[in-house]
This record gives sequence, C-alpha cells and structure tokens, in this order.
Amino acid sequence: LRDIVFARQIQSFVVRSGFEIDVYVGTSLVNFYSKVGLMDDAWSAFDHLPVKNSVTWTAVIVGYSQIGSNMIALNLFDSMLKTDVRPDKFVISSAISACSSLNFIDNGKQIHGYLYRNEIELDISMNNVVLDFYTKCRKVNVASKLFETMTDSRNIVSWTTMIAGYMQNSCDTDAMVLFAEM
Repeated sequence: LRDIVFARQIQSFVVRSGFEIDVYVGTSLVNFYSKVGLMDDAWSAFDHLPVKNSVTWTAVIVGYSQIGSNMIALNLFDSMLKTDVRPDKFVISSAISACSSLNFIDNGKQIHGYLYRNEIELDISMNNVVLDFYTKCRKVNVASKLFETMTDSRNIVSWTTMIAGYMQNSCDTDAMVLFAEM
C-alpha cells in the first residue's frame, strides 16, 4: 500500500511541477500500476508520456489484458502498430491471448501473420500462445498443424494445450491418441 501511495506522489509531483516526465520514470509508473491492477493510474501515467517505448506500450497492454479488458488491450496494440515502436513477443502474446478471450479469429490470424512478416522468432512460449489461440477459437485443425511443426520444441504446456484443445472441440479420440504419445 505504501508503494502505491509513493508512486502516486511521484506522478502527482511530476505533473504539478510541469516537468516533462522522463520515459523511464513514466514507464516505471505504468509498469507498477499495471502490475497491481490500477489501470486508471497506469493509463494516466501512460497518457502523460510524450514519448513511449516498447516497454511502456507492453506494460499498459499487458496490464489491460491481465484484468480482462481485452478490447482495450487490442485497441492499444493496434495504436502501437501505428507508431514507430516495434512490438516485442510479450505484447504480441498478450494481444493474441486477448483475441482468444474475445474469439476474434481474424484479428488473431493477422497477428500470427505479423509474426512471420516481421520475422519475429516463434520460440516455445510464443508457439504455445498461438496454439492456445487456435484451439480456443475452434480452429483445432490449424492448431494441430502448428503442433506437428513443433516436434523439436514441444513442452508440457504444448502437449496439454493441444490435448485440452482436442477435448474442448469434441475431438476425444484425437485427444486420447495424443495423450498416449506423450
């Protein structure tokens, strides 16, 4: 609680003083407020920043996504893409997860395509997020194809996501076969 009060005092001092808030201080405030779920404060700190970097955008987008405000997170992600700031895998993961929650298949496919067009490495965690997206959006055939390409990089999350995806999409036999392969 003391940290929240202190963060608000810092932000208030900077705003009242008329200083242009430094991107690193502002990003720290956005990140802190986001992590404790105070998104109104996170937005205020974000909005007052004249310059925003990748970490700033990631903090606010991930924050909104984590509290379930997925539409806001996706709108912010879209706004970020219109700037010269390149999204990293953390913010892209949050955007894809937001698409899963909203069942926005077209948006999620566009973001998945963005990964390839911009040659962003699809590490195991990113592949798992994309796998989860396709299974939750009832595109189990696409998820299955992705899973098959992950032969050297599957982990327990990959297996569990695919098995659960089969089950959620009434592909019980496929789930049992995959479970037996584990």
